[in-house]
Amino acid sequence: MTLDSPAVLLSFAAVCTGFALLLERSRSRRAAAAAQARFEAALADRARLARGLHDTLLQRFTGITLQIDGVRVSLLQQSSPLAEDLSRILHQADQILREAREMIGVADTIPGQTVGGHSSSPPGGCHPRFKG
Repeated sequence: MTLDSPAVLLSFAAVCTGFALLLERSRSRRAAAAAQARFEAALADRARLARGLHDTLLQRFTGITLQIDGVRVSLLQQSSPLAEDLSRILHQADQILREAREMIGVADTIPGQTVGGHSSSPPGGCHPRFKG
């Protein structure tokens, strides 16, 4: 058998093809691992941003609604018509807080849990406390 015989050439071609397939499989695995790492990094970054939004912005907004509610209660005790306006504003603030928490995955999980210091209202409804 010589080096230029068809059997040797076919064997050499088969070995080269197998080697090329192994190289391609290795490259594909590295590419998939890199894509997975980028995906996981993006998820971690999203989670960090969501925690930051929840821990700072939404908590501060909730604090503001508590202060507004204190003013509303004082106005109610004085029979001021402005109390009704503040009730509507607080209802809107609760809706905004609820939507924001749902968007970042921190939605209310306990029925009757408070949002912005006020009892959660049913979807599309308003807690009686905020009705004029």
